Amino acid sequence: MIRLCLMVALWVCVMALPHNARAEGDCGPECQKLLTLTIQEVEALADKDDVEAQITMGFSYQYGANGVEKSDEKALHWYTRAASLDNANAQFELATAYRNKGLGLDAFDIIKAIYWYDRAAKNGHIEAQAQLIALYSGETDEDIVPDALRAMDLTLDAAKRNPFMYLHAARLLFRGGYGLEKDDAKAMEYIKRSGITPAEFKAIMADEYPICLKYARHSRHDVCKAMEQMANPDWAKPSSQPPLKGTPAESDPK
Repeated sequence: MIRLCLMVALWVCVMALPHNARAEGDCGPECQKLLTLTIQEVEALADKDDVEAQITMGFSYQYGANGVEKSDEKALHWYTRAASLDNANAQFELATAYRNKGLGLDAFDIIKAIYWYDRAAKNGHIEAQAQLIALYSGETDEDIVPDALRAMDLTLDAAKRNPFMYLHAARLLFRGGYGLEKDDAKAMEYIKRSGITPAEFKAIMADEYPICLKYARHSRHDVCKAMEQMANPDWAKPSSQPPLKGTPAESDPK
């Protein structure tokens, strides 16, 4: 399934590695103890609700690693147990499975996918937050009702860690709709707040705009139009609008 997360910052989700493939720098003290254990010992710990062990077992069964046979059913079992203990990585894996009919599931379930993405995002999982932004922005192929206000809230929260995300906030404002009022002036200010240079923006457009035109459904051509408006060179000039005041949380549109 093709999903468009155009001009969203490149975020890396570090998924738990199989225990015998982890380097010391790949995990914290809680999972260091797994490095010298057999898979049977790891499973025994997983049975006692050791979350790191449960993640390792889920990964091992998902990919047939660490001497166990691949088993979607067992992978789903261990990810579900870890997710119920509020592990963000496991929650993300479940969301991905429900969204893509993975881990042996016999049907797509976008409602459950959003539920687990949301829980993972609240636990600090950055990629889960990125997927929610794409879903709520109305820029994916899933049959859900977009919620641009929710997308904006998530985007501005992400921008606190990565100012590049202001570009996505700008596109939402240029586009408007789905509950969000169109605001070109504030969108221009968000582009500037991202810190991107005109040259960098031009390079992004050269890569992403053709992709948008090629893959966006007809009903989502407004996404491409918003990108066209963002490419207007006027944003690089001194603004005639007063700058936004205060912190992002204080000045962002709601």
